[in-house]
Amino acid sequence: MAVADEEFLRRSFKPSDVAAPGRLSSTAFNDPGQCPSVDRALLRADPSHTKRNPEDGVAELLTSEVRGITNIEQTGQNGAVYKIDVHERPVEDNPAHAQVEAAPDFAGGSRFKKLKEALSLLASKRPWLINPGL
Repeated sequence: MAVADEEFLRRSFKPSDVAAPGRLSSTAFNDPGQCPSVDRALLRADPSHTKRNPEDGVAELLTSEVRGITNIEQTGQNGAVYKIDVHERPVEDNPAHAQVEAAPDFAGGSRFKKLKEALSLLASKRPWLINPGL
C-alpha cells in the first residue's frame, strides 16, 4: 500500500554520510536491494527510534517530494522515466518501515545512483531531526 503524500519519512544516516555541513552524501541512501528503507513519522513519533546506531543522525523527507523525482530516464525507452513511490513495508520489529521503490525495478546501478543523489538533495533541504555524532 502506498504512503500518503503529506507524510514525513525519516532516514537514519552514519556520520560518514555527511558530505558537508547540512548536506548528505548519496551514500546515506545505499541499499543492496535498491529500495532505501525509511520510517513513517506518523507511526514512529520519536525520531531517535529511527537511528540504527547511537552515533547516527536522522534526516526527514516528504513523501510527495520523493514521488516528485522524475528525472531518472529508463534506458532505451524513448524518454520514459521511472516512477518513484513510497510503499508501506512493515516488518516484525518496525511497523513504521517503508521503502522508496522504482517502477519498473532498476536494471542497473547508474539509475539507482541518480535516485540516491535526488534523495540526498531532498533530505538536505530540511534541518536534520538528529545531528550525527561526528
